Amino acid sequence: MAVLTERDHIGIFGRMNAGKSSIINLLTQQETSIVDSTPGTTADTKIALQEIHGIGPVKLFDTAGIDETNILGDKKRKRALSDLKECDLILLVINPAKSNFSAEKKIINQVIEHNKQILIIYNLFNSEDKNNLNKIEKEISAIKYCKKINLSAIDEKFRQPLIDFIIQNFESKNQKIPLLPFLVKNDYYILVNTYR
Repeated sequence: MAVLTERDHIGIFGRMNAGKSSIINLLTQQETSIVDSTPGTTADTKIALQEIHGIGPVKLFDTAGIDETNILGDKKRKRALSDLKECDLILLVINPAKSNFSAEKKIINQVIEHNKQILIIYNLFNSEDKNNLNKIEKEISAIKYCKKINLSAIDEKFRQPLIDFIIQNFESKNQKIPLLPFLVKNDYYILVNTYR
């Protein structure tokens, strides 16, 4: 039976250069967003409509880093936090090599305030980054209640584990709506176009 499914809105959030654009590219398997080491490369939210096997139709939001401190950074932060309100699931991308996690705390506070689902992605730029995870969990106390995954966003082998992680931990609020609710499953129908 044909059904219509609303798109789940999945937002990718974090500080500048945490690997947010690499995450959206990993999920879409294409260069959806420009990836560069220059801080602030993502100036505005990039949106991608995608069907991800196992998850279904999604609207992905690749947001700007919320830790830029100039006037343009304030605009980017407001846009990102506005986008957060539209999302069903927040993927918070954290670079464990950083030492200040005030931007991540701000996102988590917004998630709590707006009653959103959140999953944590520790984007490991090198193997030593794993050594910092305990420090992060001490600094951001709310993070201990969140589901987490460690990966390298630029490594294609982590795409399926990331999708599996989302499937296992995200509860979609969207219900499948029958396209033609009056049809009986496994019966055959002839559709006639009478438009002239």
